[in-house]
Amino acid sequence: MWRKMTVTLQRSRGTSGAASAQDTFYIVATNPPYGTICRDCVRELPGAVRNHVRVSTFDGWRHIECSVARLEQSGSALLVSRLADIPEDAKALAAGGPQRRHLVFVEDMPVEAIPSRVSRLNVRDSRRLHIVMERNLPAISAIIKRAISGMAIIQDPSRIVDAWVEGANLVVLSPSFQRLYVPVTELARYLGNHPERIKAFEIDEDGSYLHWPHADVHLGWEQPQGIVDPTILVAAQRRSEAFNRKYGAAIRGLREDRGLKQSDIRGIADRHLRRIEHGQIAATSSVLRALAEAHAMSLADYLGELAERL
Repeated sequence: MWRKMTVTLQRSRGTSGAASAQDTFYIVATNPPYGTICRDCVRELPGAVRNHVRVSTFDGWRHIECSVARLEQSGSALLVSRLADIPEDAKALAAGGPQRRHLVFVEDMPVEAIPSRVSRLNVRDSRRLHIVMERNLPAISAIIKRAISGMAIIQDPSRIVDAWVEGANLVVLSPSFQRLYVPVTELARYLGNHPERIKAFEIDEDGSYLHWPHADVHLGWEQPQGIVDPTILVAAQRRSEAFNRKYGAAIRGLREDRGLKQSDIRGIADRHLRRIEHGQIAATSSVLRALAEAHAMSLADYLGELAERL
């Protein structure tokens, strides 16, 4: 049976005051644990974004039929499932337009089970389906969060949902499930010619960048894209450098006005903060939280003050 549904207001309304289904982003979790993760992720979205998101949680795929008609009317939808959730008769639900995407986690199922179960979805467009081999629940939660955040914020193309090394390429996945293939040989100039180390990257919790700790290298979506097409990288670097300089100056100005030294910011090395304030690197979400705490401000108030200074 239908387990739980959280409904919020849609983003925009017509002259009659009725909300438009086309402006609603639907999230359907086919098991309760994933539903809890999805609802927690939505709560962290900005208020203006939350207002056009609906989350439905079901005890199993077989109970979702009542939601199909609603999904057909939506502008976009994300189904979050375990491979084991997919039943024999999943094809009817899987049918739909290009804005309906499926995030499927293998979890405890053997790799051999993937072809038969995925074939039941009848999804022939790779931009509508992403299969995740990750079996660790915190990592699964992080991927779901990045997918929801990127898709809800108007298909934010700068977000990274997932990334992996596949043969001779680093593959980076966007919220629209676009796959960017970057030759590993092209990454050697940044990371060194160490295949195993190239695989040892971390994805920022917000999906803003990939990080290789051994080389202290951060690459957002546009940097790998620029490796494939250098003209994109030049334009992206100009925009990023100009913004980082302004944002870094705002961070430094607010810190100095509050009488704080760089060494007063717990959890951030002086050298790292100096690079941020000089616009050499971007301020990550964890850095901004540490700065807000050091200024005895909420994160929202701190970001609002920076925005005023910009």
